[in-house]
Parts: sequence; C-alpha cells; structure tokens
Amino acid sequence: MKKNLYFLICMMLISTAAFSQAVVRITAGTNLQTAIDNAVAGTAFLIEPGGYGDITVSKRVALIGPGYFKNLGTATILNLNLASGSENSIVTGMSISQNLNIGASGVTIQRNLANIISIGFNPTIGGVYVAGVTIKQNFVQSYIAFSESTSNAYIGNNIVVGYIGISSYYNTGQIINNTIIDDLGYQPYSSSYQVFFINNIVVTTDTGNIGTNSNFTNNVITDGHFATTDASNKKITDWSTVFVGYPSNNGYTNESRYMLLNTSPAKGAGSDGTDCGAFGGSDPYVLQGFPVGPNIYQLSAPSGAAAGQTFQVQIKAKVQN
Repeated sequence: MKKNLYFLICMMLISTAAFSQAVVRITAGTNLQTAIDNAVAGTAFLIEPGGYGDITVSKRVALIGPGYFKNLGTATILNLNLASGSENSIVTGMSISQNLNIGASGVTIQRNLANIISIGFNPTIGGVYVAGVTIKQNFVQSYIAFSESTSNAYIGNNIVVGYIGISSYYNTGQIINNTIIDDLGYQPYSSSYQVFFINNIVVTTDTGNIGTNSNFTNNVITDGHFATTDASNKKITDWSTVFVGYPSNNGYTNESRYMLLNTSPAKGAGSDGTDCGAFGGSDPYVLQGFPVGPNIYQLSAPSGAAAGQTFQVQIKAKVQN
C-alpha cells in the first residue's frame, strides 16, 4: 500500500512539473550526490528530512524537500553548487546551511531556507556568466549577491536577514517585493542603472545611505538611509508601526513576524497599489517553504488489506504554485 501511495504522489508531482524523466525518492542516509550523478537529466528528487552534505549538480534536476521551520524536520545540504550543465534546474523546499552557488542559467531557487546565495559564481573557477536566474520566496539568513556577470535576474518576495548586493554596472534584473532586515552592518547596494529596485522594505541600522544607481521606486526604508528624492519611496522612523512582530517577535515566528500590520504604511505603497515587502505583490512569500507542486495535507486509508483486495484511499491536497 505504501508503494501505491508513493506512486500516486509521484504521478501528482509529474503532472504539475516539467521534470518527467524519473522521480527518485531520497531517504535519510541515502547518498544524494551518488543518486544525482547516476540519474538522467530531468529527474525529480523527492528528498526526505535528513543531512546530505555537500552537493554539486551538473545536469538539469529538481531537488524537492519538505520545507522548513516545521516540526517534521528539514532536508539539509551544506553547500549546494549548481554548476555548468544544471541549467533550468529547480530547488524548492530545501535547507542550504552554508553556500548556495549558482553557476548556470535559468535556475529557479524557490521557497528554501538559505544562508548565502551567490548568483554567477562557481567555487572552483570563480565568477561565471549566468542569465535568467530566479530567486523567490526564500528565507535568506545572510545575503544574496550578484557576480559581475549576471543578467536578467529576478529576486522577488524573499525575506533576507542581511542584504542584497549588486556589484557591477553591467548587471541587469529586478529586485521586487523583498523584506530586507539588515543586521550585518551593510546596506543594499546597486551600481547598475539596469536593475529595478521596487516595492521593497529595507530595515537598516547602517550609518550610510543605501547606494543605488538603479531604478529605485516605491520602497519603504529607514529614514535617513537613502539619497533618492523620488516621492514614491517612504521613510520610516518607527518599524513597530510596520510589522506585526517588531522589534520583538510578539509570539510570531521568525518569518511571520515580518507580515504587515493592517495599519502599516507599507500597505498599498507598492508601484501598482500592492503591499511592499515579501508578503505583497502577485506572488507573496509562503510560510514554512512549502515546495512548489501538490502538498498532501490529509490522507485517509485502511491500516491493511488482504492480497487482491481493493480499498479506498482519500487524499486532500493543495497545489503551491
């Protein structure tokens, strides 16, 4: 019965994703690196809670974990390197505790718990050119950094407890609807006129201005920390008027504390009348990193059945797009 249920879950996954070559279940104690090396391109890995060490990917795969900040545990990778050949891979519902290095184009990093995300970087050879990378709905505990060779990146609806850094005039992309809590003594910085920095919330205690040459509009930022005079940007002196759990959690989790108060000045302050920050826009942050695709939240089945006997199984699921 367990095999049949697992097959059903896999079929649901395949029906909603582009990864249909194979579906491989990874349990705690399995060598994930070996499984990836032996798999065909297009394989989706359903990864159960456990620790999986350092992983390097050089083919198109989907790494799908159970989410994070849950009692069920997390599927944790120490360092994840998405190298050349892993173009258009997807990572969702995972925890990457040290470095997530993106050295391939078209990669999607969605609904993960991460520490450092480096776009356009391969730890073996350094900076590499990448394009069309999507980083959205993640909880990032340190920072997101662009290399000097990054174009058309989309950074959206992330909670970043640190900063987002753009190093080159030639970088292009969008940084939209993020909540950035700068507790590292840095500030978001963009030296590019070709990056759009829109609808973000930035809490910073840094003494300098937020350096930016980008298209910088409809952001909500600590007063005195940005030089732009665009009237669409709002200056905040008291962040307890913005979030439900600031400066203390007030009973909220580390992610839900950054939801907006009903009276928050960030409400409706976005470029299209949407809310600023990670919980605003058309693709808001999803609590606990529920992975993309169907999530079964209720299952009813008999405890056993005789050989050849039919039985009914009821499954309730919702799709996280």
